[in-house]
Amino acid sequence: GRGGATRTGGGGRSGGAGGRRGTNVEPSGRGGQGARRFGRARPMPAFGWDTLSPAPYDPLLVERARASWTYGAYLEHSTALQFAAMTETLLKLRAPLDLVGVTAGFVSDELLHAELNARIAMCLGGGAPLEVDTRLPELPQSARMRLAALAVHTCLVGEAFSVPLLAATAAGSAHPLVHAVLTRIVRDEAPHARVGEWILDWLEPFTDAEKAVLGATAARALSDALRGLDSLPPDPVGARAQAVSELGWLPATTWQEVALGCVEERIRPALERRGLPSLDA
Repeated sequence: GRGGATRTGGGGRSGGAGGRRGTNVEPSGRGGQGARRFGRARPMPAFGWDTLSPAPYDPLLVERARASWTYGAYLEHSTALQFAAMTETLLKLRAPLDLVGVTAGFVSDELLHAELNARIAMCLGGGAPLEVDTRLPELPQSARMRLAALAVHTCLVGEAFSVPLLAATAAGSAHPLVHAVLTRIVRDEAPHARVGEWILDWLEPFTDAEKAVLGATAARALSDALRGLDSLPPDPVGARAQAVSELGWLPATTWQEVALGCVEERIRPALERRGLPSLDA
């Protein structure tokens, strides 16, 4: 669950979560019985964690990769927060138990993904210093519309946008560990976009005024996702291209193609089926 952000071939990310403030990303675990219980519910995959080392790569690329994977951990943690907020609001609205349960389970998915990203950063020398914005997106005040806006922001836009990009990055990854981590994340997150549809089905009908609010929510989320689309770095060539692929980045031209395809083939049709205002991507 990365919202709009994903890796691009110059060593950075495109998209993001909006403004930042002084909260450092420090993924950590308490250990003990809680860790063992979480490990039984979401076991850490037995990947080849000792197969990735910073030694073969340009130090500047390694520094950028550490920042990128650290930011990935933040994005997964941020999406866990959004699913937790959805779960809380579903409970307050006395939603069907199966809808509450499946949404709650996605919180654990996202936390495992945060740890997977953090472990890649550790393989490359450790997490990078990074200040992030830990706030939820701007939301309506009423519980019903707050839930609907979260479903649109997080699921119909954010998850629908990020999963194809992560799948493309996994498919192009030249390092077995990076490929395995990204493939696992894609496998887990495929259902995450669909739960937004189920939530909106339960909340319908919406008035025209409410649809306008949800359309504006979608537009803001998509703007965040596409930030920097026109200023991506050039595609790497030669040995640098190989290193970029191994470290888990997607070439900029591929990112643009997949990102715009997400908008036209997944996000816009899903919103239009619900009568939400059309997006200007």
